[in-house]
Amino acid sequence: MFSDLISKSVIRDNINILIPTEKKHKELILISHGSGGIGSAEYNVARYFISRGYSVGILDYFSKYGIDKIIWRAEPEELTDEYDVTFYQMLTDIQWPDEPIIHIGFSLGGLLGLLNAERFVKNFCYYPGILFYTQELLDKNYLNTTIFKAENDNWCTHADEFVSKCSMPPVVESCPANHGFMKPDYDYTIPVAKYHNDTILSLKTAQQIRVSFKQLSSMFDYHIETIQLKSDWASMIATLNYIRSSISNQVE
Repeated sequence: MFSDLISKSVIRDNINILIPTEKKHKELILISHGSGGIGSAEYNVARYFISRGYSVGILDYFSKYGIDKIIWRAEPEELTDEYDVTFYQMLTDIQWPDEPIIHIGFSLGGLLGLLNAERFVKNFCYYPGILFYTQELLDKNYLNTTIFKAENDNWCTHADEFVSKCSMPPVVESCPANHGFMKPDYDYTIPVAKYHNDTILSLKTAQQIRVSFKQLSSMFDYHIETIQLKSDWASMIATLNYIRSSISNQVE
């Protein structure tokens, strides 16, 4: 897929690092996938930055836990998510690269970005799936962070509330688009369990939340929400150009 742009690829732990033929920057663009795993959105963003001389790491935080994707279904029972790993462990127990990291995360990968914000030079979280609040999460310094909020997103809708509770909040940029707008050529409707998670949890409680519908539904009220995942090319290009301009100003 990137053979025309890269000189080599290196696997470090669960990160596939793609090194461009003409490397122009010392920073590493690190991409974190969403609930569907690594796909077209991640590869599309990787190509954008590799072609501009950045090394790119694509983080797979699912495979070592035997997860292909998280589907957030409430029924039928045989299709609900039941994995013996906590979200906190999955999203924080990561061997980070030594290079200065510019992070880009999608949906659940956006939550990964918020949980680990202090590790990044810059941090860009697309329609983050903010599954829980803790005081520790709200007290972080997010001055290096931008949230891209999809205005037509009826699933991951907690960005404004999250920002209002933060001590040092991130920037929020609104896009006239749906959840998943970074996936090229995509228009798909699915039912998901949308959890009502406004309570600030203790860190200990948050660290014990597993990738488990049974546990989540016992902790939080929820309803079934039909969401539309839909590409938006204009928002895709606008946000990528925003990131490129932001990191150019940061590192020059």
